[in-house]
Formats: sequence, structure tokens, C-alpha cells
Amino acid sequence: MSKTKQIPKLRIDKKAKTTILNYGIIKDSIKSLTKQSGLIKEEILPYFEKQNAIVLVGMGNGYEGYAQRNRKSKRFDLAKFKESNPKLYAQYLTDSESTEIKVSFKVVDNAR
Repeated sequence: MSKTKQIPKLRIDKKAKTTILNYGIIKDSIKSLTKQSGLIKEEILPYFEKQNAIVLVGMGNGYEGYAQRNRKSKRFDLAKFKESNPKLYAQYLTDSESTEIKVSFKVVDNAR
């Protein structure tokens, strides 16, 4: 006989709802920032065609530093392996489970 894990019942109060909403807002912000960073990356890549590093000084904005482009790596081509060795690929597949929380929200008033 298998034992089922008892999950304690939690009261979903205003604080819990706010935390859940904040999680959703952060996830949405990350998605938006990821899209923005991708667009900016496309814009700045040409500056790195002739040099690998750019010193970021003298901008007059209180920041300084450097930017560097140097990433070379080898990656396993999973799609090609799966196509070439479908039985071996299937042999090493394992079941997995993950927890994903999706939060939908909208602004209902301007009292933020």
C-alpha cells in the first residue's frame, strides 16, 4: 500500500494572493526584458565584429566597465542524434515532472 503525502491546507489570504500576483508580474517582466535584451543584442553585435572587447568609460552616466564577446562551445546535437539513433534515444528517455505556475493578470484600476 502506498502512502499519499498529506499536504497541509493553507489559508489563501491577501498576503498570499499578493505574493502570487508578484510572482506573475516578475515572470511577465522577465519575459519582456528577455525580448528587449535580444533586440538590443542584435543592435550591438556589429560593434564586436572587429574587436572582442569594448571599454565602457567616459560616458558621463556614473557607470563604467567593459563588454566582451567570446563564447565558443561544443554542444550535443540532440535533434541529429534522435534522427540518427531513434531506438537508442528512446532507450534513454525518462519520465519527469516539473512544477509550473502560470499567472494571468490585468490592471483593473490606477491605484497602483
